[in-house]
Amino acid sequence: MRIDPLSRENVELLTEALRRHTCAVDASDASAPGIYAMVDQLFLPGAEDRRQLAIAQWPNRNLLDHLGGADDQNSVFLVVLPNNGERLNAAIRRLCRACDGWPMLSFVVSRAPFAELSEHLRKYTEARLAPDDDEYLLRIGDTRVLSAILNSLGTTQRETLLAPLMAWLHIDRNGSIIETPGLDCPDRLARDMPHLAAECWQALIDAAWPDAVLAQLDPLAPASWQAGLPSRRHAAVTQWLQEATQIGHDDPATQIAYCLSQLET
Repeated sequence: MRIDPLSRENVELLTEALRRHTCAVDASDASAPGIYAMVDQLFLPGAEDRRQLAIAQWPNRNLLDHLGGADDQNSVFLVVLPNNGERLNAAIRRLCRACDGWPMLSFVVSRAPFAELSEHLRKYTEARLAPDDDEYLLRIGDTRVLSAILNSLGTTQRETLLAPLMAWLHIDRNGSIIETPGLDCPDRLARDMPHLAAECWQALIDAAWPDAVLAQLDPLAPASWQAGLPSRRHAAVTQWLQEATQIGHDDPATQIAYCLSQLET
């Protein structure tokens, strides 16, 4: 479940991109955008890791607090970062350092008030699936699948999600910074969770499947495999799964067995 390390150059690019959105407006202006971090603490189960993360020093909200069993240790948080230049830089560096190598950190820029923005994003932590309207969790804090989630939404639902945002920046699997532009309409907020067609939900399952297989292969793999970049291991498993499907291995067990055979060659 690891991702590639974030280089110092990309930390600087990320910081510059976030500050660019705030430079055009005086920080004392009521319309000045806020900078928020979205942090998925599921990936840092250890108390010491969470201490290093230290999100409690900033205003924050658990976006999963409406779900039963979603305690703070396993939840996605929206964190208000300081708008002051040096304090913002320090906060970004601290978060990037604490989350480095984990798919748990993204940044949101928005003019919407924190309470309204967090309520808006809470709507997208779940989805209703057609045709039965069953509700399922959307892990929007997991940057490995964030792009897949955005792509799974229909045009209207995607626009609604991005409407109050100026930008959403996340750290990709290869340690790159991906910026998704918003619509900068802070008063346009979601009223309900999104509805997904069955094929859209299947696309999300398919996008997450290589990571699930990788999690099973890694403990069985030689040290040389573990030493490779996470993005390259993911690319190899993705290719093996495609090969498995092409030769008729359609069920999960035989696909995993095929990947394991490739790992041993």
